[in-house]
Amino acid sequence: MILCVGTSPAVARVMTFERLIPDTVNRAREVYVSAAGKAINAARVARQLGADVICSGILGGETGQFIQQELVHLRIESRFVISNSPTRVCVTLLDRQTRQTTELVQEAPPAEPKDRQQLLQILQTLLDRVSIVICSGTIAEGLGDDLYAEIVTLFHTRPVIVDAKGPPLKQAASRGAIIKCNRQEIVQTYDSNPDSAVRQSLQQGARAVIISDGPRPTVIATPEVRWKIKSPPIDVVSPIGSGDALAGGLAVGLERGWSVPQAVRLGVACAASNAMQIRPGEINPSDVDQILPRLHICSIE
Repeated sequence: MILCVGTSPAVARVMTFERLIPDTVNRAREVYVSAAGKAINAARVARQLGADVICSGILGGETGQFIQQELVHLRIESRFVISNSPTRVCVTLLDRQTRQTTELVQEAPPAEPKDRQQLLQILQTLLDRVSIVICSGTIAEGLGDDLYAEIVTLFHTRPVIVDAKGPPLKQAASRGAIIKCNRQEIVQTYDSNPDSAVRQSLQQGARAVIISDGPRPTVIATPEVRWKIKSPPIDVVSPIGSGDALAGGLAVGLERGWSVPQAVRLGVACAASNAMQIRPGEINPSDVDQILPRLHICSIE
């Protein structure tokens, strides 16, 4: 069972336009609404690969109820803290002519002091059921930068993938997490170049570090060796959610008993498939099967 934890879920509204023109009236050609946020996107991908998944975090209001209903439809179990604050709504605008993507991001509402303890109590009840954990997304204000680090400690006998940046990433690394983020996030977190940032996170205690970089190769590092996987050429529809798809595929690979590089290879295939879809956190398993043979793991000297 894969557990996906995120305290900043969202309702995603994706609107497509033939041509998006600023400072004028734009009429959407298509509108898609779905449960989203990094942890939920990763959970949906893992479920589409056939894994059993539980989602946990904080939800509230009618938007939170919508997400719970969506998870039931997706056959994803949910164990959320229910907040008085409505879950946020984020909008993505897709321009079909230019293939540009514009994100309008509403910040997650602050959490209450009791929410952290309630969330940890929920996670405690799942210890015997979970084999892999994903912690992803911005930690809601009020929960503390060390939340993910505490979850890593709670599930210390199992791999915990942390997709974050800044202090939450550093603190999780020091507890032995598998770090998964993009190039910009790790550079900002450690205020250094990518090689130095990866080295610092491993020295802090990270079990492994996975760095994505859009269409450029994904880098995998452990204390012993480094690898890279080149991204396949694809027809990109929207890149939103591809990093989350990588995390979901990585978790499924690890649950299957694969090595970290082989599990990342599945994650890269999922990221590519997600970029070919309109909605975030969506993959086509048949696309994943076709992409996988084209991905090769190369050691970095």
